[in-house]
Amino acid sequence: MSLPPRNPNQPVIDYILDHKVKFGKYQHYLYIVVGMSMVADGSEMTALSILLPVLQKEWGISEGTQGLLGSILYVGVLLGSMFSGYVADKMGRQKALILFCFIQFWFGVISAFSTHIHVFIVLRGIFGFLIGLTLPIAPTM
Repeated sequence: MSLPPRNPNQPVIDYILDHKVKFGKYQHYLYIVVGMSMVADGSEMTALSILLPVLQKEWGISEGTQGLLGSILYVGVLLGSMFSGYVADKMGRQKALILFCFIQFWFGVISAFSTHIHVFIVLRGIFGFLIGLTLPIAPTM
């Protein structure tokens, strides 16, 4: 079977996806699911900029605590990213991504209901760790 000639105006990657890779239903489904996961991770990481003024007013937290709260998520992402390859190798990427997204969802919900700043900091650190586990795995699916 010969492939149709490539239009010089068409990007090479589009030609490859259309004629060689056969981008099917599963790939479209995966593209949507992984995209939603990445959007959720990004929005969670930026949500703290909205939360900090509210938390300062409600809980009266100091600037040092605000800094800790702002950085603990990224420390968790760093640590989670270091373990993501090992975990994905042991569990498989698909199982790991589904499991960690599910756990991440519940830690996000639990952290929304925390009533003390120290509990919130710990939960955000764990949440960051879970983000760190999912961020490197999602694009490799």
